[in-house]
Amino acid sequence: MEHNYKLKIRYGTSRAYGYEGQNTMSLKDVYRNKRVAYAVGGGYDMHGAILGEWIQSEFQEELKTLDASKHNGMYPPNEKGKVYINGCSGERCMHGILKDLGYDIWDVGYRKGSRLYFITKIEEAKQA
Repeated sequence: MEHNYKLKIRYGTSRAYGYEGQNTMSLKDVYRNKRVAYAVGGGYDMHGAILGEWIQSEFQEELKTLDASKHNGMYPPNEKGKVYINGCSGERCMHGILKDLGYDIWDVGYRKGSRLYFITKIEEAKQA
């Protein structure tokens, strides 16, 4: 498993039928060159939603070791053994989950309709 991630958030406006003019946000794993999460609409924390979706898919096994009652937006494993993350609870809640999984998240900043995150394993970040 990789221990470093570079995630890019792109902002846009939907042109899809029924969603015209609504805000869109997509999360891309830059190292894998793959879109990993997507949100449309508004009225909720879209940053948290796409980060939560990515955390849920990327760290499913590690999430089972965390106590869900200590994390807002995290639910214990269901009958199929899958942990669900509701990222709409907020971006900071997702940062807390990443921290407890042993990762630091660095918000590099906003530029030309996109935002960049670096996520590193805490042991590797301390050595650098």
